[in-house]
Amino acid sequence: MEAVIVDVIDRLRSESASLVSTIVSSQDRQLLHSLKRHGFIEGAERWPLYIPTMEGPGACQDGFAQMSYLDTDLGIIP
Repeated sequence: MEAVIVDVIDRLRSESASLVSTIVSSQDRQLLHSLKRHGFIEGAERWPLYIPTMEGPGACQDGFAQMSYLDTDLGIIP
């Protein structure tokens, strides 16, 4: 991920970007450390857990075992 972070920052600087942000799991310490080395600041906000109530593809009737933190933290109830 180090190379990706550097590449994204370089590309955005070349396009005059003034702010870059990302969402990272609070458990991903290695990525958080890498982002901090490149000037990112960890915010205090925590995103809420949304549990979809629908059935079928994308629903949670089979549990959360196959879901990433982004699936659960940023899921949207239709």
